[in-house]
Amino acid sequence: MLKNFLSSLLLYLVVAGTYAQSEVNLLFDADLRIIRASNIKLQERIDFKEILKVYRINKNQIINDVQILGDYQLDGSNLTFKPKIPFSSTSNYLAKLKIDKQTAELSFTGDKLSSEQKPLLLGLYPSISELPMNQLKIYIEFNNPIKSGQSESKIKLLEMPEEKLVEDAFLRISEELWDEEHKRLTLFFDPGRIKIGVAPNIQLGLPLNSGNHYRLIVEAGWKDQYGGKTSNRIIKEFKVSDLDRISPAIKPGNISSIQVSSQNPLIIDFSEPMDYGLLKRLLAVTDQNGVRIAGKVKVANNESIWIFVPNDTWNDQSYYLNVNTWLEDLAGNNLIRLFDEDIRNRSQEEKEHTTIKIPIEIQSPVKLINP
Repeated sequence: MLKNFLSSLLLYLVVAGTYAQSEVNLLFDADLRIIRASNIKLQERIDFKEILKVYRINKNQIINDVQILGDYQLDGSNLTFKPKIPFSSTSNYLAKLKIDKQTAELSFTGDKLSSEQKPLLLGLYPSISELPMNQLKIYIEFNNPIKSGQSESKIKLLEMPEEKLVEDAFLRISEELWDEEHKRLTLFFDPGRIKIGVAPNIQLGLPLNSGNHYRLIVEAGWKDQYGGKTSNRIIKEFKVSDLDRISPAIKPGNISSIQVSSQNPLIIDFSEPMDYGLLKRLLAVTDQNGVRIAGKVKVANNESIWIFVPNDTWNDQSYYLNVNTWLEDLAGNNLIRLFDEDIRNRSQEEKEHTTIKIPIEIQSPVKLINP
């Protein structure tokens, strides 16, 4: 086994191969933070996690015999593994490759980011300064992957101007809700306190009260996956409006057109702030064959506007905006149902969640006429 002795060094183990006298290489790429097995020759399609297994170890012993989850990609004779949660500089790992009788092992310690990027709190969402009384979620965004289990000691909600701590405002769960990169944390205001008629709502009432002002504090000191700590804190001041019990809607007149042979953005105006996390992942653009168009998504105007900029120019064909009906506003009301809907009042012809496909208006490029 090779030890990790420089953060920029590629750690590798070469094992004699049995396929056409080639060598199979197993290495840890410290810059890309992936494991790569090269010169792989597979006779048939198999489950990659059965031939390349990655574990966390302590004193050279595998911890709980649990494989690290990640994504595998085969490119020719190269198989790469990227963990769901980036390798930590404070943990030791073991990668094991086995193809028939051929085996290889590699131990390493996750290196720090090559750029030595310091962890930072990037922002809080919603960004608007007025939230509905039945606000459902808060998002906290970081620039680096963050370790789990820190939110309870790092977040406070105060009622102003008395600076009174709001007890049990957020839902307590055993595992925090992080995105795949561990860069965005989702906090739920306790849904039991929001839904009218259930015990927490009757006993405690809603976490937020209309007309009141609040201060949400996210403290510094969050530990990231590389051993660093955030040095900045974020304070959000907001006031509370009445309950929002109206489902959001996408109006055709609020969807911009696109122009052939350009990369002008597609813009959707929802006319109200929407759920930041869902806005980033529940909308997509496809072509006439159903192929998803690659591009960058941005949100603007307090998350009320969705902007899509394609990587390539628009072609002279049909395009569609695809919207999942689970898309929500700030109060958790989605496109077909209210969050606080009384299930006893639902009709037997209740709508099922689906994806709405909306044609996008296309304009031909402007032709210049020579005088």
